[in-house]
Amino acid sequence: MNSFAERSAPSAIQDKDMLELQRSQLKHDQLFHPDILALRVHERTVHYVLHFAKYSGRLIEAELSRDFDTARLVTVDAIIISLAFCNMFNIKAYMPAKAGSTRQDFGTLIKQFAICSGRMAKTAESIDHLEALNFRVDLEGQIGDMLKVIGQISSALSLDVSSAVIARLDEVEKKSIFYPINSR
Repeated sequence: MNSFAERSAPSAIQDKDMLELQRSQLKHDQLFHPDILALRVHERTVHYVLHFAKYSGRLIEAELSRDFDTARLVTVDAIIISLAFCNMFNIKAYMPAKAGSTRQDFGTLIKQFAICSGRMAKTAESIDHLEALNFRVDLEGQIGDMLKVIGQISSALSLDVSSAVIARLDEVEKKSIFYPINSR
C-alpha cells in the first residue's frame, strides 16, 4: 500500500492549508485534550477508530433523514479526528476531492466511510490478537482512504473545510474552563 501522502491528485484544500489545520489540531489537543494525548499509541488508535465508528452511524442517520446540516457537522468532526490521527503518526494529511460529487451519491460515500472505519477497526483488533501485520503501514493506507472519502463527502456537501474545522475547534474550546486560550 502506498502512503497517501505520496499521491498526486488535486486536494480538496491546498496542502499548506491542510498542514496548517494539522498544526491547529495539534495545539488544540495539547491544550484541551491532554488526556487523549497521554494514551499509548494503540489506545489512541482505538479511541480514534471508535470516533469513526460513531460517525459512520451518525452519517447513515443523517442520510436516512436527509439532514445535511448534521452530515456537515459530523464530516467536520471526522476531518478533525483524521487530523489528530495523522498527527499521532507524524504523517502529512492529504484530502483529495472527487470533482462532481453530488448529494445523489452521498449514500454511497457514507457506505465507503463505514467500510474504511471497519477496516481500521480490524487493524486495531488485529493488534490485540498479535496477528502478523504491519499496523503502521496498514493504518497509514487506511487513513489515506478515509481522507479520500471524507474529501468526497465534503465536496458533495459543499463544505468549506478550513473555515468549518476552525469554527468547530473554537466551539469545542469554548466549553473549557480555560477558554479563551490562543490555541492557533
